[in-house]
Amino acid sequence: MSIKEKKSISRSVRMTQTVYDIVDSFEGNGFNEKFQNLVLYCFKEKEKVRKDIKSLQDRAKRNEEQYQRQMKQNSKKLEAQKKILSKLNTVSYYVDILVRECDTK
Repeated sequence: MSIKEKKSISRSVRMTQTVYDIVDSFEGNGFNEKFQNLVLYCFKEKEKVRKDIKSLQDRAKRNEEQYQRQMKQNSKKLEAQKKILSKLNTVSYYVDILVRECDTK
């Protein structure tokens, strides 16, 4: 994974044991190469991760829009069913009145 380039910069780096363990577990021969490989890998993967995040955000937005459309349709159906139920209750009320009138005659 390493790039053939002259290493002209020499720096001393302080780090926690956790960071050291992460770098040391990466592929490469020696700590410097492992560190370089890890940095290059992260740099290359950064754009892929950004694209993946954007794709997931777009999908989430489409799902939310679809959910909102479905909720609106369900709400309309529910309102229609409530109107029908109200009319059926009215019919039932008048049928009960007619039944009582027939029973009294």
